[in-house]
Amino acid sequence: MKLKQISLFLENRPGHLSSACRKLADAGLNVEAMALADTENYGILRFLVKDWQKSVEICEQLGLVAKVTEVLAVSVSNTPGGLADLLAILAKTSVNIEYMYGFNFHPSGRAVIVLRIDKPDEALDALKDSKVEILTEENLFS
Repeated sequence: MKLKQISLFLENRPGHLSSACRKLADAGLNVEAMALADTENYGILRFLVKDWQKSVEICEQLGLVAKVTEVLAVSVSNTPGGLADLLAILAKTSVNIEYMYGFNFHPSGRAVIVLRIDKPDEALDALKDSKVEILTEENLFS
């Protein structure tokens, strides 16, 4: 299943990230996973949150640019080789991983890898065929 991820474009200046996160928190929105990338002038905060529509609305009310993209979240073994095994499955396909981030959050103690892939449906088929656990909103946000 594909999940909705928000990419929030922020000016790279003190307090800007903090104020955006505070507004989300004040609205009762919990960021479940995130990654931050930056350049000299701006940053991109990519995050997963249960109510992504409300998050986008809040960000836009702040005058921020928020883009919604589809990502995949999968559970992998939290041991040496867990990520390598996942990547080996995808390497056998024609998909390209645009970016990814991971965290140890899954209730089973396994790691979660969030992937932005150019051909998500093809990736999903390969992952399902290889019995990789693909996380849904219910898995991730409960």
